Amino acid sequence: MSTYTIKQGKHRARPLRLGLYLNKKTIAFKVLFDTSCKYFIDGEDMEDINKLFGIGYFPNHHKDSARFGWRYNENLNKIELFAYCYVDGKRISDYITSVPFNQFHHLQINITSTFYSFIVKKDGFEITTQVQHNNSKKFGYPLSIFFGGNQPAPKQIKIEMKNL
Repeated sequence: MSTYTIKQGKHRARPLRLGLYLNKKTIAFKVLFDTSCKYFIDGEDMEDINKLFGIGYFPNHHKDSARFGWRYNENLNKIELFAYCYVDGKRISDYITSVPFNQFHHLQINITSTFYSFIVKKDGFEITTQVQHNNSKKFGYPLSIFFGGNQPAPKQIKIEMKNL
C-alpha cells in the first residue's frame, strides 16, 4: 500500500509512478479516498476532473491515453469517478459512479484493441463504462495522480493505492 500526497499549491502527487508498459492489458488498484480529498475551489474549476491512474501512449498522453478521473462532489459528500481518455487527441470524460470516503474501492482498466473498459467493484457489483478507441500502440507508460485542470490543490490531499 502506498500513500500518495498532493501538497497544497501543487498538481502532482508524490511518490511518482515511473516505468514502461509493453502491450499492457489490465491496470488495477485498490484505492482509498480519505476526507482530505474534500476540497473547495470557487467557480467552474470545481467541476474539473482530477486524475488518478492509467496509461499514456508515446509520444504524448494528450493524444492517446486512458485513466480514472475523480472529483469531490459537495452535494453528495462523495467522490465521483470518471473514465478520462484522450482518443486521437480528443478528450473524453464519462461519469461512472460515486463512492464514499474511507473505504477501499477496486478500480480496473481493461485494454482491448477497440475499447478501454473502466470497472468499479462496489457493494458486490461491477459498474463498467467503455470508451471506444482505435489505438494500436504497444508502448505506454503509467499515468499517476494529478490534481486539476488548471488549479493546483487548494490543500494537502492524500490517496492510498495498492497495485493489484
